[in-house]
Amino acid sequence: MAFPFDLLDLVLPEIATWMAGKSSSEKRRFRRAGLGLLLLGVLFAVCAFVFPKVATWAFNSLEWAYFMTFLFSGCGLGLLACIWYDQKKHIKSSDEGQT
Repeated sequence: MAFPFDLLDLVLPEIATWMAGKSSSEKRRFRRAGLGLLLLGVLFAVCAFVFPKVATWAFNSLEWAYFMTFLFSGCGLGLLACIWYDQKKHIKSSDEGQT
């Protein structure tokens, strides 16, 4: 679990800290960060689709607005995929240890 999450802590520590709440669990922190990034990306996409003039004003072009939605959503999905993979890996390694 160390590699992808430690790398994210170096790049975006404020997102993980902001969404951590009072939980000390790394998995819960990164799940919240992943969901937050994914929801923020979806919110950007909806706003850019519904209010294209506002998105153009905020990002200087509609293409940049959609690119930002892609980045936010992709990072959120990446975090959630890392958590899912870590859980599957942990379950598989604990099953192998019991046999």
